[in-house]
Amino acid sequence: MPTGLRLPITPIYRSTRDDQYYQACMGLQKTNSSSVVPLRHVSAEVWIHSYAADVTLTQIYINQESNPIEAIYVFPIEINVGALPPGKECKVKIRYVTELDLIDGSSIRFVVPTTIAPRYDPRFGTSQWNDETQAQYVQNSPYSMSFRAHVDRGEYCQINEVVNMSHPLNVSVSLQTIDVSSEGIALDRDIILYIDLPQSPCPVRVAAEQYDNDSKLAILTALSPGQSNFVSILNAQNPITATTEFIFIVDCSYSMDDENRIALARDAMFLFVRSLPMGAYFNIIRFGSDFRVLFNDVIMTTLYDEKTAKQAEDLAHSMLADLGGTELLRPLQYLKDRPPASGRSRQVFLLTDGEIANTDEVNNT
Repeated sequence: MPTGLRLPITPIYRSTRDDQYYQACMGLQKTNSSSVVPLRHVSAEVWIHSYAADVTLTQIYINQESNPIEAIYVFPIEINVGALPPGKECKVKIRYVTELDLIDGSSIRFVVPTTIAPRYDPRFGTSQWNDETQAQYVQNSPYSMSFRAHVDRGEYCQINEVVNMSHPLNVSVSLQTIDVSSEGIALDRDIILYIDLPQSPCPVRVAAEQYDNDSKLAILTALSPGQSNFVSILNAQNPITATTEFIFIVDCSYSMDDENRIALARDAMFLFVRSLPMGAYFNIIRFGSDFRVLFNDVIMTTLYDEKTAKQAEDLAHSMLADLGGTELLRPLQYLKDRPPASGRSRQVFLLTDGEIANTDEVNNT
């Protein structure tokens, strides 16, 4: 078991732009030494749900020396493993959740980079790195990798097929999952899976997982609507438009500037506005440390017509991530204090990157 935790005093990576660099890299290393403990095997267990993957990586190291060694594991911080007896193994598990890439709106791409396993060369007793920025993968190594992936087909959103572009894999299909696996994969290239979506994919996926002794839930919502989804909901001939208020709450906090998320919010908001039918009632609330209401001279919503549509489109085009922190509670309380007009229901659309600190307060609102 790890007995200590400390930050590395030498870089765990190197840049070819540096004139000098250290040999330190990720993996199990001897304490106070640049040599590494030999890696015997790597395995990856993957569960893919909609646009997210739950990945568990397992690395097995072995002490091939005749004496015990003191070892630390670097990824990316240093963890003191302690004494490893001769001939004994050390098993390291890394678990993470990652968002998957949507390719051309028709497939999801999942990648396992083979750099999770440092390339140990027994001739030198160290992990070897290439001097070029484009790594030349080792064709032969003293260890291999096993890989298993389970793709959730879902009850309503079926997956057409799983295509492997990198390695030969075994495939089995059931009503619940598509399972792919392989043993003895050579780490000469990344493992890449493409998951083909149906022609009309489900626009909303929700997954929940219990944690903290089952007392709390972690919820993931994947929203990928197309214009047809908005048209079917907001069609002018649909009687729902006469009895429903549409409220759009848009995160304009500083964090939305990361990876240009605010641009995605602008595009989504513009699509929302253009999809509203004439005669509907709506409003837009931007929030950060404070919140601002587009039509604040009305009870809560205003009639959607040519004039108000132009105002909303102008706002959608000009929104910036300039409102400070991510305080969602206040705009929600503002809505709660202003219920829908008599005879109307209300639909609230929240556009945010999810980086909200006071989640318990928000959930209880």
